[in-house]
Amino acid sequence: MKGKLITLTAIMMLGLGTGYMLGAKGIGFAKKGGINWLSYNDGMETAKKEGKLVLINFVTHWCEWCKKMDEDTYSNEDVRSLIKKGFVPIRVDAQMQGEVSYKGRRMGYKELAVHYNVKEVPTTWFVEPDGTLIAMMPGKIEPDFFIKTLSYVNDRTYKTNISLAEYAGVKRP
Repeated sequence: MKGKLITLTAIMMLGLGTGYMLGAKGIGFAKKGGINWLSYNDGMETAKKEGKLVLINFVTHWCEWCKKMDEDTYSNEDVRSLIKKGFVPIRVDAQMQGEVSYKGRRMGYKELAVHYNVKEVPTTWFVEPDGTLIAMMPGKIEPDFFIKTLSYVNDRTYKTNISLAEYAGVKRP
């Protein structure tokens, strides 16, 4: 009996250790997803240089919906591919300490979130390479709708008379 208990304990410890080494999901943001999130300053500078659109993901470290969006949406292969192809991805923890430069002015991350009118997290902003705001989407976004949204913005369809709802095929009641 004692030998079986020791063997069972060893198997459990091996399983836990292997899961940890292989990056099993734990507390915090999912490591899967493969999106190379940049800081605000680095991302905005990269967007200007490359002429790419910007996707800003406002989060906080305690936000469960932010973590769910990482797990469900940002880990989706089609989402990752569209972001890599057409956007400079920026992640901003709205409660992080430190400063950023916004339109030539130094400010903290909380103040930056206020300037972007972030009232809840997650909030996703789409921005032109020159800093012109395109659109904001508050809350967790499901992968299928986010794929359509990324395509809509990347194709610059927002500059036409076609709404995102029409583009995505969403029917109004």
